[in-house]
Amino acid sequence: EFERAAAISLFNLDMKTAVETLSRGAMIRDAREESKSNLHLVAMALSGYTNDKRAFWTKMCNDYRSMLLHPYLRAAFAFITSYDDGKFDDVIWTEPDLQLRDRIAFACMFLDDETLQNYVAPLTYEVISTGNLEGIILTGRFTTDGLKLLQKFVDKTGDIQTASLAVIHGIPSAISNNERVLSWIESYREFLDRLELWHYRCKLDILRKRNRHTTPPPQTAFLSCNNCSKPINLTASGNFKQLAILIFDRCRNCGKALPKCAICLRNMCLDIDRLPNDTKSANIHVDGGKVMYPKKRFNSWFSWCQSCRHGGHATHMESWFANHNECPVQDCNCSCSARDSSFFAIKMCDQV
Repeated sequence: EFERAAAISLFNLDMKTAVETLSRGAMIRDAREESKSNLHLVAMALSGYTNDKRAFWTKMCNDYRSMLLHPYLRAAFAFITSYDDGKFDDVIWTEPDLQLRDRIAFACMFLDDETLQNYVAPLTYEVISTGNLEGIILTGRFTTDGLKLLQKFVDKTGDIQTASLAVIHGIPSAISNNERVLSWIESYREFLDRLELWHYRCKLDILRKRNRHTTPPPQTAFLSCNNCSKPINLTASGNFKQLAILIFDRCRNCGKALPKCAICLRNMCLDIDRLPNDTKSANIHVDGGKVMYPKKRFNSWFSWCQSCRHGGHATHMESWFANHNECPVQDCNCSCSARDSSFFAIKMCDQV
């Protein structure tokens, strides 16, 4: 883009670089035998500029400008013929084909505050109403106007991918739960799933989580006593030698027995008393402060329905719902298995 480079150099009052850029561009295009180029003539015309304003030279430049096809070349001539007067309407108003970023940068350099505000206000309205993504440099990504612009872009193009990626990168907590933002991202995730691009959808989820500026909610569900409402679960920071001698079937605060399993009717217990002192012999691993139990110990863990709150030992509940859909508790008609169908579908696939 020799024309754009030369115009920007000229806007920065670097006439020498502008002329050299045009001359170099003319030589390269002539060597490539491209379409007839007038860059040599433009370079010669610009090089004839002096601080002494001459009416004849100015008139010739204005006449020549009307014959130029490239908007940046027209803007360059409009600039040098109006620089002494300080009136740049022909640059910022009559050349809409200039890139928005260049028009805004030019306005910030040469317009006074009042004129700049009068220029930016209608321009902001224009980019929002047309859904011009380049207008984000005026509205910002994470403002009300920025979201309106993105919404107009989506309505106009249907490109939810661009809108989703635009808001995921650096999205602040202030609008992370905005209804429109969530709908774009969820629609894009569903679109990737329909195309069976699960790997890319996972990458999207990872990127979204990584760029969040808020602390994610804890992933652990804590058990509490039905009697005193105190937490009854142990933490990984405890001493394994102490855990080896505990029988953990009652609330450590009030002493009340833990709930019973809906299948075997025995009180729930974490089987802490069967943990050996040597964690290696028990195949227990500690990674980053997290206790990794062997798979067989999962059988006695708490498992319950998030709807009816009934449950029991994990292995008992799995066996029950392998042949039943409803809750094992009498007079409870909750379809517990339907609420966790994905888990049982995976288990069936593993068995096959």
